[in-house]
Amino acid sequence: RGKPLLVAVKPGGKGNVTDSHVEWEFNKGIPEVPSPILHDNRVYMVSNGGVLTCVDAGKGEMVYRTRLGGLGQYVASPVVAGNNLILTSEEGLISVVQTGDEFKALGQFEMGESVQVTPALGKETFYVRGKNNLWAFGSAKR
Repeated sequence: RGKPLLVAVKPGGKGNVTDSHVEWEFNKGIPEVPSPILHDNRVYMVSNGGVLTCVDAGKGEMVYRTRLGGLGQYVASPVVAGNNLILTSEEGLISVVQTGDEFKALGQFEMGESVQVTPALGKETFYVRGKNNLWAFGSAKR
């Protein structure tokens, strides 16, 4: 319909289920490129310019919306590790935010180069692919 939407649709049904199966629609802070992520009944989305929006997945209502800080666009999708939301800007700024109903920034780290790819999570390792480097973060094996 020409506007970006986050839509919750009940499974099942046949044919046009617009009237019978759409639970809710939300149209604020919808990202152009990064995918939203669902964690503990909350949908997290980061849009261009670093605006983080948290939506209650059951009701379709905004829980909070805030700017992460830093410059640049966001093309990498957010990832969740434990109860931490990890967001990566195109400029290489990694922000770690605690998941939940209140925004709580845990820290930020500058990678020093452009990052345009969603970070990957291994069993005990966090991978970030920059323009020129691939980093692997984890605890040292003893």
